[in-house]
Amino acid sequence: MRPLLALAGLLLVAGCSAGDGGATPSEPGTTGPGPSSSASPSASGSSTAAGDPCSLLTAAEVARIAGGTGQSAEPGTLAGHPVCQWKGAGDTVAQVISLRASDWAASLPQVIAGVRSAGAGSDPEGLARLEKASGIVERGGRVADGEACGLFSDLLTIGGQAPGSDRSIQAYPSSKDAQSLTAQLCTDGRFTSLAIVSPSGLPTPLPLDEVSAVAASAHQRSLG
Repeated sequence: MRPLLALAGLLLVAGCSAGDGGATPSEPGTTGPGPSSSASPSASGSSTAAGDPCSLLTAAEVARIAGGTGQSAEPGTLAGHPVCQWKGAGDTVAQVISLRASDWAASLPQVIAGVRSAGAGSDPEGLARLEKASGIVERGGRVADGEACGLFSDLLTIGGQAPGSDRSIQAYPSSKDAQSLTAQLCTDGRFTSLAIVSPSGLPTPLPLDEVSAVAASAHQRSLG
């Protein structure tokens, strides 16, 4: 299998609401994810504090959100970071990645470009902080892990969530005909993203609560 979502796609871009089709998200202010990736995974990946991403979900959790047995874990890499995928029922695939928040912030220039394209500007102060951090990254610098999670929160606020939010769940292209559902969290200097993807379309109602809960468990495991 190949990574389903590019790293830039894991970075929230303010845009379409997942509630546009009537679904009720488990977290407020849901936004749509970025583009799919066409890159192939490598058999090995760089180490992170989370260790093996395939250890972040149990077989029961995979089966709960994607169907199937949950036993088919396949490691790979995504933008140089370890990722793990599981084959679910039908054409459904689950994918998890967890990395230092500073690594998440390394793609802020792409995120800012998406925010500008979407015309988001509901939080001028937050946008200014994101643009400043993006400039640091563009000049070859790094954003501290703790600060990066604050920037993630700023991004959620720009997307319509309450200030201080640290997690979100997204449907793409909409909750009416979702082909992917992604839950993201950033706390304690770590970013985790869990996605389920089905090219033929995810079943309705969308498993918002289930994916949110499993993502939270994976994130907690990544923190050790």
